[in-house]
Amino acid sequence: MTNCKPNPEIVLSIHGTFAASELDRGPGWWQIGSSFSERFASKLPRGVTMPDGSEPLFHWSGANTERDRELAAVKLLETLQAHDLAGRSYHLIGHSHGGSLIWAALRMACRKGILLKGLRSWSTVGTPFLNKKSLSMIRWSSALRCGIGLVLAGPCLVSAVLLGKFLLANASEVSGPLQVVGGLTLLVLCLYAALCILSMLAAPLLESWQIRQDEQLDRKAMELYGDRWLGLWSPDDEAINGLRATLDMPLSFVGRYSPREQVFASDRLHALGRPHQWLFGLAYNGVLQPVLNRIVTRQVIKTLQGNNRPGGKIVSVHPWPTENVLGREYPQLPSWLCERIVQRADQGARNMAPKLRQLLAGSPLTAASRLAESVSGSELVHTSYFVDDQIGSLLALHIAWATNNRVYLSRMTETWPQGVIWFGRFKSSLGVRVSTAIDSGQTWLAESVQNQQRGPAPIHRFYSELDALIHEDSTATKRKAA
Repeated sequence: MTNCKPNPEIVLSIHGTFAASELDRGPGWWQIGSSFSERFASKLPRGVTMPDGSEPLFHWSGANTERDRELAAVKLLETLQAHDLAGRSYHLIGHSHGGSLIWAALRMACRKGILLKGLRSWSTVGTPFLNKKSLSMIRWSSALRCGIGLVLAGPCLVSAVLLGKFLLANASEVSGPLQVVGGLTLLVLCLYAALCILSMLAAPLLESWQIRQDEQLDRKAMELYGDRWLGLWSPDDEAINGLRATLDMPLSFVGRYSPREQVFASDRLHALGRPHQWLFGLAYNGVLQPVLNRIVTRQVIKTLQGNNRPGGKIVSVHPWPTENVLGREYPQLPSWLCERIVQRADQGARNMAPKLRQLLAGSPLTAASRLAESVSGSELVHTSYFVDDQIGSLLALHIAWATNNRVYLSRMTETWPQGVIWFGRFKSSLGVRVSTAIDSGQTWLAESVQNQQRGPAPIHRFYSELDALIHEDSTATKRKAA
């Protein structure tokens, strides 16, 4: 009888928006052979590995639309189910909207009643979670949409009914095959047009109802998988702050109308039209311009947010998937790490200045493409997380905690206590307590979910030798502040 060596646990990396590539190997943080991938692989605890190219990486379009993210979440869930069927455990790391994909896949699994038994941990880095709220089904825009739809669909339905009655009443007289085929074709076209118009009316109402149902999945997904989450973000993250700024943008894209001042000689010829210009301006500025500006502004904001899902509105943007049910704050990255990431991004931006000057001096037609080629990603906080070595250390520490590797945790407590202390604080915000002693029992039970059920308040008992360290660190911080 031979001993079967268990498959090593695997780390699946999910890239964010505009970071897609068809190649498995490349310079991207998530690709095989990249600088981060090589450094991170050396940090992983025993029994956990990065993809080696024997199986394809996870790819998605990277487009900034809700539809693309939902399609990618379906694909990701199928990938996770395949690992579950193979009996292989896995850890997920998502950057930017790659983290949104992970959260969408977890919520989708809850909706379908799927338990992801192989999920050991999931981490999000600089992820802007978009909190959507269902639009009211009873509002003036819905009433207007229904009115227009009925006006358009009504004649189609009436035509179909009259045509059907005519064909039945004159069935004996309609003998030619062309007449029969022509009459049936018109009947089908009328019914098809009516159904298309009615489906366009029902789509926002259906999506609004679905979003309202999905709001209940947030708590369920957090109860099942929340204790395995680690969120890393900087308060200076441009993507998170930029998307948050779209919630309250005082912009105007449709200008008001006013008669032109008489500057050129030809302007005097328009003087005779001043009376009707004033009347048109009064009507346009009072009624049409506000409506058009509201529609255009809303569409521009939804495009920036990537929110092309009808029936829903983004009401908040946070670096965490849902509000803490314990009423605690999720801690951001420690200040010393945030400062270093910002300083590196500032240096990258300074290095970009000469290239930008050259771009401005060149042809404006090719400036956009040349700018995209010149940007390396180090100019922004949002795209420079993985350059910092300690981001990889925190991610590896989380994986070691999830695999209950106490030798790794104990060593990290000795060599990097400030990182372990912050990690303990983050886990405590989730109601999870971290133990780093080698002989204190298990840190976390991966098989704690029995029969696909878990208690309503899954706050487990964990050992914690870090409490004294955290308390001492907090006291020292307060003394410095005082």
